[in-house]
Amino acid sequence: MTGVNISYNNQLHFFLIWNHGLTYENQILDILEQEFEIIKIVKHRDTKLDRLIKNVYNFDYAPKYHLKLKTKYLKRLDDNLVCFIFIRCKKGVNTYYGNGEFRHLENSFIKLIKSRIRNEFNPRDSRGGLLEEHVIHASDNSDQTDTVLKYLGYKKGIEAFERTLFSVPDHILLSNKLQLKCEYIKDLWCFNIVGEKVVHMKISESVQYRSITNLELYRKYLMQNRGWTLKDHYSVNKYLNLINKFRLNEYNPVIVKVINGYVTVVDGLHRCSVLHFKKIEKVRVLYV
Repeated sequence: MTGVNISYNNQLHFFLIWNHGLTYENQILDILEQEFEIIKIVKHRDTKLDRLIKNVYNFDYAPKYHLKLKTKYLKRLDDNLVCFIFIRCKKGVNTYYGNGEFRHLENSFIKLIKSRIRNEFNPRDSRGGLLEEHVIHASDNSDQTDTVLKYLGYKKGIEAFERTLFSVPDHILLSNKLQLKCEYIKDLWCFNIVGEKVVHMKISESVQYRSITNLELYRKYLMQNRGWTLKDHYSVNKYLNLINKFRLNEYNPVIVKVINGYVTVVDGLHRCSVLHFKKIEKVRVLYV
């Protein structure tokens, strides 16, 4: 199989961990975190597997008979739960792979990482040979990513993840009147997930603050909620790096809203927790 280089890209792609690969979810996320900027993690269960496959392979360039063979093993799985990981790819080139009816355009670095994960985690036969029952799938281009995002309910598709002056998560709606101020961290509130409820609390009561001296607490919190209530990318390694190397002036303002009479952090809770722990009294906030 030969490739022809087309151009460098910096695009939004996705990886999809199929149900039988979720056993290796943490290991796969560690690999992806090292190589890409992870934008969003979404756990999803479609009651109709054919609908999921149709949307994932909507732009697949292989013939239909090949697609049926490629996905046949998925119908033998006990559960349709999968995990989408949306990433920004800053490496590789868009390259043509395959011949004839199998010829398609694919990012070379995405392909490399996908193959690495499959080689490490795909099931093997009794002789140790790698089976084609892939634990992971990846997009070839941003058009595929746009389709999958809309399938998952993100009506604007990749448009919702375009970069702005401030890095604002897609779920936060900006008002017409933005206000930049400094606030005492002790007066700020936040939300945490407690059981099946979202609870309003002070930052000093949050898992993020309490985990600074007990990262196992944070690890359990992520495992219980990642991909469901927590869809932005969080990891123990990412938080540990923030704790150890935090530089106040290198980060955007914390985003806040007044909710139930309390100034509430809607983006930047980890930063506030670290600052509070380090006895820094004030932080820049952006009211939205």
